[in-house]
Amino acid sequence: MKRVRLTCLLVFAAILLVAAAVAWSQQPGAAGSQPVDLQTTEEVVQYTVQQGDTLWALAQKFYNDPWDWPLIWETNTDLIQNPHWIYPGQVLKIKVKKTETVYGEAPMGHAAPHHGAPDLFEAPQMHVFDTTFSYDTRVNKIDLISDDELDGSGRIVKNIDNQIMVRDENLVYFTVHSGMQVKPGDVFTVFRVERKIDHPRKKNIKAYLINLLAELKVKEMHTMPNGKVVYSGVIQNPVAEVLIGDRIMVMDRSAVKIRLNMAHVEMNGMIMAGPPDGEIMMRPGVMAFIDLGQKQGVEVGNSFSVWRQSDDPDNLPAYKIGNVIVMRVGERFSTVLVTYAIREIVVGDTILSDVH
Repeated sequence: MKRVRLTCLLVFAAILLVAAAVAWSQQPGAAGSQPVDLQTTEEVVQYTVQQGDTLWALAQKFYNDPWDWPLIWETNTDLIQNPHWIYPGQVLKIKVKKTETVYGEAPMGHAAPHHGAPDLFEAPQMHVFDTTFSYDTRVNKIDLISDDELDGSGRIVKNIDNQIMVRDENLVYFTVHSGMQVKPGDVFTVFRVERKIDHPRKKNIKAYLINLLAELKVKEMHTMPNGKVVYSGVIQNPVAEVLIGDRIMVMDRSAVKIRLNMAHVEMNGMIMAGPPDGEIMMRPGVMAFIDLGQKQGVEVGNSFSVWRQSDDPDNLPAYKIGNVIVMRVGERFSTVLVTYAIREIVVGDTILSDVH
């Protein structure tokens, strides 16, 4: 009887050992178990924007690649009207991918896939600014114009309802610069001058930072008994109340598709002004203005390298600190987006066009 009981115990112990061996062999990295595939799942997480956050920085945090910031924007277009501006307290939805290794036995004649470090001689994946995104510049944006553009602008002279503040669909009277051709249906941009901007180095160059307030659609032309020509128009799409005396000019405020468009000629200039909130230090994802425009051959999509002069320019060369891409081109000044920076960019930094 004892021999039978001992035999049963040995059989039971053998079964436990086999079961344990099978379970152990199925654990990741166990002998006899190999990584045979990668399984990727996607989930949406919520993130509350903190002070100082940018889409650029969040892409670095969640995707380990700041150039993937459009992925976050595309998921939150209902919340983010302008990708350059996100605000503390906003709750963003961010798609996050999780990759897990699947273990098991590799099929006969097939080696398990290799997911280790890349070959040292393999060309690295270099990121370039080739992302396409839509940038709405119709209203509620800041722009930079030259003194010639300001001198050539028109002016709102009267509100038919005799109100100080003008709102949506209000009828106003306005005048334009002599020689300007105006016809019913034309659309002007209404703006207000915020402040004058002096060039960091050239005293004879100045610009004006303007706040775009609304659109003005022309209705009629009126020739007065004294020969003076006055136009009437309707305020549309206001983002702020319009005042008598505010300026108007023709601006292309349509949505713009930005694609990398390397320049064909060498151009050099300077960072003329920072973003509209007065920020002196510019970082990736922030708008700025440069002292180059149509007259110098600048086109939308042109990219520029940003350079910083050394403390001892006679003995030490300038060094590259970042890149910007042109988003809108004016007559003498252009709006750019800071796409890369190893130092915070400031007014007065030098820019050089990236040429084919």
